Amino acid sequence: MSSALPAPLKKVWLGNRPESAAQARHELLLTARALGLAADVVDRLELCTSEIVTNVIQHADCSLLTMCFTRTAERLRVEVNDSSASMPVSSDPDLCQETGRGLFIVAHQSDGHGAYRTRAGKTVWFEVIAWPGQKR
Repeated sequence: MSSALPAPLKKVWLGNRPESAAQARHELLLTARALGLAADVVDRLELCTSEIVTNVIQHADCSLLTMCFTRTAERLRVEVNDSSASMPVSSDPDLCQETGRGLFIVAHQSDGHGAYRTRAGKTVWFEVIAWPGQKR
């Protein structure tokens, strides 16, 4: 049995600049609308997408990142790839601080998340159950 993911539904190229977080959210909303996802699912996807892309913008030393949307059974998986070898570090956030809560938020809003190294850098991903009970 292969653990490979199916082909992405959509792949988006983003620059490593502050406005890329807004572009990523826009692309997510277009995809969610095309897939007919429920509003509560879209809210979770949008929040987690924003957090992961913002982390790359703030912490990764790279000029380009890509974002892929893939359906795996009942879940929509969002992957953000960049060329930085620096892996994300999760911590116990200080809720009074303006930064440092991104991975904490993703951990609590997603139905699965993680990161892995690639030949070109790393991939940070999360999944949200978008089609409960469907096994496509």
